[in-house]
Amino acid sequence: MKKLKALLSLSFILISLVSQAQSNELYIVINEASWCKYCKANGERIHELIDKYALDHKVKVINNDMTNNETKQKSIPTLKKYGLYNYMQYQKVTAMVFVFDAKNSEIADKFPIKLENEKILKHLNETLELVQG
Repeated sequence: MKKLKALLSLSFILISLVSQAQSNELYIVINEASWCKYCKANGERIHELIDKYALDHKVKVINNDMTNNETKQKSIPTLKKYGLYNYMQYQKVTAMVFVFDAKNSEIADKFPIKLENEKILKHLNETLELVQG
């Protein structure tokens, strides 16, 4: 019985450590719309860049489709799930990236998607360093 308790305790500790290691440090929200000329010109590039960044870092990417009322409504549950809706409901501009500290869901940075890749990566890396303390 003692061995079983010890094994269960160890399992719990390992699960906790794995969960902490996999938790997000940043939430990235991309505000875009199908009618936005900047989104059309930069959308594929920005998604490739940020999706690759997310694979290499502890980042959750959320697409906030501002195309019309229907697409906006579809984004709301995800924004609420991560505690971002209260801020994002007032952000009506498209072609923007919003970066949040995942620990408290507070805005940490924002920038337009038309920035060069190097500048975007600089924003993301500096924000990640900031939230890591």
